[in-house]
Amino acid sequence: MKAKKLLAMVLALVTALAVIPVTASATAVKPISSADQLVELMSTPEMWSGAYYLTADIDLTGKTQSPIGSAEEHFTGYFDGMGHSITGLNLSGEKHQGLFGWVHNAEIKNFSVSGTVTASTTSSRGNGGVVGVVSGNTLIENVTASVSVTSGAQAVGGLAGYVFPYSTGTVNIVNCHSDGTAKGTFGVGGLIGILTAGRETNTTNPVTDGTVNVIGCSASGTVNYVSATGNYYAQSGGLIGQISYFNSDDFVINVVDCTNSAKVLSASADGADKGRVGGIVGWISSGNASIKVVENNGAINIVSCSNTVDLNARAGLGGIVGVASISDSASYELNVVGCTNTGTMSTTAGGYDSGIVGWIEGGDVTITACKNSGNVVATKTSSNSFAGGILGYASLVSGAAGLTLEVSNSANYGAVSGTGYYVGGVVGTLQDGVHTVSNCANYGNVTADRAVGGIIGFAQRATASTKWKITLGNSFNAGTIYGPTKLIGSIIGYPHASFPLTASDCYYLAGSAKQGSTVQNAVGHATAGSVTTDAAGYNSMTSGFIAAGVVTPMLNGEPSSGAWEQGTTYPELTALKNTAEAKVETGIYGISLSVGTDLSFNAIATLAEGVDPASTKVVFTYADETYEAEAVENGLMYKYTLKAIAPQSMTELITVDLYVDDVLVDSARQSVRGYCENLIDAESTSEAVKQLAKDILAYGAAAQEYRSFNLDSLANVDISGISDFEELDNSVYAASSVAGTAVDGVKFNSVGVRFDYTNRVFFTFTAPSADGITVLVNGNEAEITPYGSSYIVYSDDISATDYNDNVVAVLKAGDTVVQTVTYSVASFIYEMQNDMDGEELSSAAKLARALYNYGCSAVAAAAE
Repeated sequence: MKAKKLLAMVLALVTALAVIPVTASATAVKPISSADQLVELMSTPEMWSGAYYLTADIDLTGKTQSPIGSAEEHFTGYFDGMGHSITGLNLSGEKHQGLFGWVHNAEIKNFSVSGTVTASTTSSRGNGGVVGVVSGNTLIENVTASVSVTSGAQAVGGLAGYVFPYSTGTVNIVNCHSDGTAKGTFGVGGLIGILTAGRETNTTNPVTDGTVNVIGCSASGTVNYVSATGNYYAQSGGLIGQISYFNSDDFVINVVDCTNSAKVLSASADGADKGRVGGIVGWISSGNASIKVVENNGAINIVSCSNTVDLNARAGLGGIVGVASISDSASYELNVVGCTNTGTMSTTAGGYDSGIVGWIEGGDVTITACKNSGNVVATKTSSNSFAGGILGYASLVSGAAGLTLEVSNSANYGAVSGTGYYVGGVVGTLQDGVHTVSNCANYGNVTADRAVGGIIGFAQRATASTKWKITLGNSFNAGTIYGPTKLIGSIIGYPHASFPLTASDCYYLAGSAKQGSTVQNAVGHATAGSVTTDAAGYNSMTSGFIAAGVVTPMLNGEPSSGAWEQGTTYPELTALKNTAEAKVETGIYGISLSVGTDLSFNAIATLAEGVDPASTKVVFTYADETYEAEAVENGLMYKYTLKAIAPQSMTELITVDLYVDDVLVDSARQSVRGYCENLIDAESTSEAVKQLAKDILAYGAAAQEYRSFNLDSLANVDISGISDFEELDNSVYAASSVAGTAVDGVKFNSVGVRFDYTNRVFFTFTAPSADGITVLVNGNEAEITPYGSSYIVYSDDISATDYNDNVVAVLKAGDTVVQTVTYSVASFIYEMQNDMDGEELSSAAKLARALYNYGCSAVAAAAE
């Protein structure tokens, strides 16, 4: 039995619930408890718009199976596995094979699936372990696929084959994992085969394109490229085979906090390794080079991702991205932020090899806060190896002046080697573009025949342009740089005279570079046995000076950038500090809910040392609207708040995107309902807080019924009232009281409670006009608003802990007090607690009772 005295205690205004990890939860409507029921769903298109949840593990072994959803009739419903497994999947057909064949505007979550999927056609893309094709506004969350997927066509994925949002749609793939096998001709990925934004037809007026978020996902199975002899490109990735975009005006693709440990086998029928292979993404491509839009603003963001396995390819190989072929006709962004590689990258014939990004052509590219500690090996049959610890090769050939490449705050620790030319500790080759390399370091050994550098191997202007230039600054090399012939430098091996290069504050360990037996300085010399004198901007330092910390403040500059700090032996980059896998420290730690005058949704974030909170923001996407929040200090962390969640909207998923200097660094998704259910299930949650979470959900369900909004999305929440409800009586909770009589048609005519984003008492009154009328609510003049033929005023927002506080409204005509009304939320509860709709409690009565329970729980939790 709950205590009646809502306000017997003096309480803080806001009660904050505990911070817990981010996961989402929702409720299905129709249960599936047997294999036969799931087979019925598979074979009945009329059911493909419904909502379902599993109540038990399902074994499909021996059952006749077909995909749920097709090209002709998509699955547009809701499927919640509730943590159960589906085993014995065995599908074989021509196209769009997967547990779900084609999903559009759907939600799929919380289950695992194992078995086999085979697509017999060689012409139809889109086959996956869980979903063949994903489109529209779709969520796939908390799904694990242990499926062997085989197709003779492209777009094959361990989880999903082909993903595209359509115009203005959003596809979210969150906390998913694949550990099966994916085989296909190209565009093959351990998790996703091909991910596409835009439309595949050329048009002068393409509509604004959608968003794809792949967040917190991983792959650990095998990706197998099975092409015919003679095809040089595998276009395969441990996580995503290919990202492409077509005729796109404005799209965003975010791949955040993902990990690959899947093997990628790139050999084809002729036994030769093929190219365009990456640990996270194999190939990023512009699907149509003749885009006709004048201004384009698409962005691909790969943030806090890591690869941990060794990879082999013919050419175009990267631990994170293999090849990025970005359109030269429009300004598309590629941002690779806070990514790491620990696997060995080995190319067998064509080079373009790196721990982070192998090969970039065109575009507006940023690579920052990345770390490679895997070896990079470029075995080349001809002269050009094009290998680097962070970036192998970049050529920005667009004529647009604004297209740039920036590599910053990144370090290589692995050995980088090539049998040919053009190899660097950080960057192998830079050609044609506006390039900036700053605050970068190499600690690994770098070897090749010639044009070998600690930071950059080779820089060349291949096409005439006065715009092309390189800015190199605040970078450090301590690795051993070696080549037997010429152009060997501790900082840069071969800066071609035609390519303007400005260097400043670059430092290197004295004697770290050798051409044969001849010690070299910062820049390589074109004649074997000769040494280039260091120009301004290049500085040699002994190991003693470096270990003593002399170089670190010089790298930081004046005033200090804070980018560097002194390590045990060498300067180290702050952005990579204390991160075993060099993941960016800045990120979303968890979610909390505040109960006060409203339900507030809080994202709790950690900020890496040196990150200015003022440079950060969180963008919440909720009910198709976006809201920005600034950082507020919250102990050792920072809080970003989305205020005023309507109780009837508790099941709406909220996307949380954390930005630093307008660059996305982390994302999460959660709903109020999901948060509360996780809180209820957590062993560490106190009984008082568990009860509050339960009563919040019951309040939400009652509000949905009262408003006929989001019906059934909280269908399994008990709002019957009310078995735990003790009726209020007039001796404890006074109903409304009115003092005074009407004067000249001026009088109060109703009082009540407004339920929505916040709770407020309202008062309506009649008057010939509002001129000369004043209403004081709790002593403060209230704003008067027309309300039909009357007028209305509101109280301030009322906290869940303050439902018994009286609100006093005084109606005045000139200086004359006409009437005074006293009311409270508890008054409403008292008046409505037994309201009937036929023989049952009305929705208003259920809302009143749920609101009372919620208020009692808020008091108890706050007291605790």
